[in-house]
Amino acid sequence: MIFILLLPLTMTATTGKELYQTKQCQICHGETGTEKIQGMPRLWGQQKQYLINQMENILSGKRDNSYSQLMKMNYTSTRSKESDSMKNELTAKDIKVLADFFNNLKR
Repeated sequence: MIFILLLPLTMTATTGKELYQTKQCQICHGETGTEKIQGMPRLWGQQKQYLINQMENILSGKRDNSYSQLMKMNYTSTRSKESDSMKNELTAKDIKVLADFFNNLKR
């Protein structure tokens, strides 16, 4: 099992590409949203609503496997008080911005 702790960034992202980098998604998904870690889901080329559904299902716990647990751990605000300063929360707006970004990349 792979554990990655993402550090919070204070920069405000204005585009999907900036948000992808700010949220450090490229650590697992690669610079272009293609698989960087073997078995990690590919984001590039996926439909917008599919990506929204998957990210929402992961964060809600509806989708649960080792990769989704990693994402949920890093992008929800359910951590203990000791690590609250480390959270890198992924909001509903963030999810839509990221889904738009990958949906608009040339296939």
